Amino acid sequence: MKFLRSILMGTGSVVLAGLALTLLAPKAVHAIVATAVEVVNPTSNPVPNLDVERNARIPYESGILTTTCTTGVGGSCYALFTQVPTGYRLVTQNISANLNMAPGAVPFGFLTDTYSFTVALPGFVGPTYAGSAPGGFTYPLTAYFDAGYAPELVISGNFASTSQFVSLTGYLESCAITGCHPIVQ
Repeated sequence: MKFLRSILMGTGSVVLAGLALTLLAPKAVHAIVATAVEVVNPTSNPVPNLDVERNARIPYESGILTTTCTTGVGGSCYALFTQVPTGYRLVTQNISANLNMAPGAVPFGFLTDTYSFTVALPGFVGPTYAGSAPGGFTYPLTAYFDAGYAPELVISGNFASTSQFVSLTGYLESCAITGCHPIVQ
């Protein structure tokens, strides 16, 4: 009996201490919890609430009228685009071209950089041309160019004139935001 009474006294003491803490602590506990979840979002230093990497993208579009194409079978065109600025990486997404090709010609080419020419970048084959009227194509082509490199589009085919128009679209990403990790090849 003595043993049961001491167990009940011990249990009652613990319950009583818990109730006392519950009655005395709510204001302090609520104050700590309230400051822990309060988010201050001033306009001078806002909390990012969007995809930061997406905000680091700057749309890129460049078109070139190249007038140095060689005509006839085995002709070629070289379109050199602007150099990628320091602190950015160019991600190309699409190439387009308006070409004057000879009947039955099929343009083909690839995108490279002007410095190494060793980067194996994607190639493409355009449509077959029925006549020597202006025609064109658009082709999705993803390639990456780091700062200091300039993309160059090389197109071969049976050109009917020395002037062709090509364009390259994609986006520049800010390396200060995304980090521009090395490209794995």
